[in-house]
Amino acid sequence: MKAEHRARLVLSLKALATTFNVELTDERIACYEMALGDLQIETIEAGAREAMRTCKFFPVPAEIRGKGELWVWAVRDELAERRKGEQARKERLEREEYERQHALEPMPETPPEELERIKKIMAVRWTPNWECVGGRDWTKEF
Repeated sequence: MKAEHRARLVLSLKALATTFNVELTDERIACYEMALGDLQIETIEAGAREAMRTCKFFPVPAEIRGKGELWVWAVRDELAERRKGEQARKERLEREEYERQHALEPMPETPPEELERIKKIMAVRWTPNWECVGGRDWTKEF
């Protein structure tokens, strides 16, 4: 562990020791450094902060690790949500630009006689034994 990170770890452990009224020894610091040495210092600090808020007793390294990793996942989830929002915004802008470039026109109105023809085709009812009543009998066309 880097010297700067070790100093930040010791500061976090001192804060925990003060909060829980526990004596902080060099051996305890060495054990916590060994147990948490594979984590990012930000994760350890977040775990220590959360432990101060939620633990009743001085936390063991596993508690600090678990609470810190939960913080990491929460940050990742928040970043993923931001990226989704940015992606949706980007897609909307691209679509608007495409519509502007191609000057898309609304669909033309359907003539009334065509609407009547479509209504007759769609006016189909089915009996309980699946026989077609009214409209076009699709079973005879296939």
